[in-house]
Amino acid sequence: MNDRLIPFLKKIRDYTSYIFSWLTILIIIASFIGGNVSISAELLGKTLMLSVIAAVSLTVAFTRTVIRKKGFLFRINLFALVFIPAEIAVFYSMGIFSGTGTPVQWLIFFGVILFLYIVSVGIGTLVCRKEGRSINEMLDNYKKGRNNYGKQDM
Repeated sequence: MNDRLIPFLKKIRDYTSYIFSWLTILIIIASFIGGNVSISAELLGKTLMLSVIAAVSLTVAFTRTVIRKKGFLFRINLFALVFIPAEIAVFYSMGIFSGTGTPVQWLIFFGVILFLYIVSVGIGTLVCRKEGRSINEMLDNYKKGRNNYGKQDM
């Protein structure tokens, strides 16, 4: 159990620190652009909460610790279904979203998500094709080597 649990927890820790660092940098940049000179501890706490939720979602969806025999599309869909509602809830608690929002705001939000989803699926498809070609080449070489081995003895 520990041989899978410890790496799982380490990935959550690493992903949390990575996500939190980038979100904090983005918050600082947005604060400077917006003329804000201070960032509240509450905002940083909510940013940490979002980072932990994202890290756990990523680790569960994209490692083989919890889900072993599912493909990339299943994993990205699981991640999206878990993370997007949590992200919306945290954005509301942070004050990024307020009220019901306008249709334009929601179109922009879901447009960005859809764009990133399409890019992710595209990259995943390209990687799978490349890995598939590599595996096929190895199988072909194995078959050729096996056939040549039988012919050399004659």
